[in-house]
Amino acid sequence: MKDILWSIFEFAINIYEGTIISLYVFLLLKTNLRTQKNRIKLVIVTSFYVATVTIINHLMYYEGWIIFIYITVVFLLTKLLLKRGLFKTLIASSSAFLCITAVSTLVTRSVSVITKMPLELIYQQSGFYRFIVIILVQAMDTYLFLLIAKITESKNLKFSIREWLLIVTLLVLSIFIMILIRYASIKSNICLLYTSDA
Repeated sequence: MKDILWSIFEFAINIYEGTIISLYVFLLLKTNLRTQKNRIKLVIVTSFYVATVTIINHLMYYEGWIIFIYITVVFLLTKLLLKRGLFKTLIASSSAFLCITAVSTLVTRSVSVITKMPLELIYQQSGFYRFIVIILVQAMDTYLFLLIAKITESKNLKFSIREWLLIVTLLVLSIFIMILIRYASIKSNICLLYTSDA
């Protein structure tokens, strides 16, 4: 029964996360969400994201490099449905996942340090600490997305192609570095687990 309830909780979190990611991307791309047509597009992007995350979460407990699949799904669907510029769509999609990766790494690592629980256990277990991590990550992501959307709401925010290229390059490098840091943290905890058992 506990496993079923946990699966339902994780699926609900996937829906919530997919919704805030889609909203964030659509808001950054200045999409009018008052029209039914654009709300349907938002639901389509959210649904594909949720399906992708749910399938991958059943296959592994830590996505690592798989996050690029999520970025690609959101990027391609948003580009296809909204028909915005390539760089703007890439920046909106990439920055959403940069935020999620950064917040998730920060929160998970903090809980690991405070509780002295290895990261691997936090990612694998379906208990109190995992619950706390998930809720904190979603709350912080929501706040961060709203803050960034509010900042970029300004009409005076215009970038040249060169500036967009620099922003995209920095975003891609940042995501790459965050994944490396997260992966190294997990690997170091796994090594510590094995050496402490010996």
